[in-house]
Amino acid sequence: MANPKPDDPLLNPPAPASNHGNNVGRRVPWPSLIGFLGLAVNFALCIHRAEGDRGTVADVTFAYLNLLLLFWCIRQFDQAPHGSAARGRIRVAVWLLATSLTAVFTWKVAALMPLPVAVMAWVMAAATVIGGFYGFFIHEDK
Repeated sequence: MANPKPDDPLLNPPAPASNHGNNVGRRVPWPSLIGFLGLAVNFALCIHRAEGDRGTVADVTFAYLNLLLLFWCIRQFDQAPHGSAARGRIRVAVWLLATSLTAVFTWKVAALMPLPVAVMAWVMAAATVIGGFYGFFIHEDK
């Protein structure tokens, strides 16, 4: 039996061509597109149900735009090289966006609750924000 050659394509297949910078061979992310379509429909329905209440429209619009920006930042964070300055800046943006969503939702929910329950909602929100800070900035990739 003959010894295989080092350049034998069965033993050493060529590395796949990189598609960085172009969309050749890229698949459509259907689950993400369906999720964003659902988010957009929900946004439109919330605006319709607000019946011109500017405060509600502002809250819903803020949450929608914040979520879109948060998803975009998370994607950028995942694509940024580990240890890069860009990854650090995006990490701060992700934490700030998540913190602002937590604060706005807690504000709206706590306004509907009796005081002891509202205090508990704020305590849980604070724990979430502090836990996110710890996970993103203190614990990092350990």
